[in-house]
Amino acid sequence: MWHSLSLAVLALASSEAPSTPSFPACGGIIWWIICARRKHHAIGGWLLFYFWQIFSGAVLAAILLLTIGYRSYLPEAFEKRFDYWLFFLSAVPNLLLVFIHAGAALVLLTVRTWDVLQLVRKIALAEVAFSLLGVVIDAFKFQSDLPLDVMGAIQITAWLIYLFRSHRVERVFKYHNWEQVAPTPTLGLA
Repeated sequence: MWHSLSLAVLALASSEAPSTPSFPACGGIIWWIICARRKHHAIGGWLLFYFWQIFSGAVLAAILLLTIGYRSYLPEAFEKRFDYWLFFLSAVPNLLLVFIHAGAALVLLTVRTWDVLQLVRKIALAEVAFSLLGVVIDAFKFQSDLPLDVMGAIQITAWLIYLFRSHRVERVFKYHNWEQVAPTPTLGLA
């Protein structure tokens, strides 16, 4: 997924003045405050941040794909057909999974059931697997895409671990008793 997005992200990052806080940094601080203020709600803290990141990532991917990134997925962009298929294998499954993950997360947010959480976990696991495949392919063939692929793989791996290890996730989606149990603070986000 990050192949087509990498140029746009790097262009936006390099156009920022060093003395001015960038929009993503300000947005991150604002979202941290919102998530921290809602940490006592069922969908608050890190769980709210997870949903925000999944949804905003899908929206950003769609915007960039529709405006500038779709050309990267055309075979004409590659001299060798083998290079195109390597690129396709390293990018397209993750791009599709970003949208599938966002859709499943929306259903999870709506129905809040353990079965849907299991589905979201499986989708995140598939994203991790395809992210790692993309990292391996890009390490050998498309080195310029490697930094963003590694960041994406680390991010989705962290969210997968969170979905499996978080007490909040278990209490909200399995036991439905978040309000009955006092949360323990973690970096202000619990």
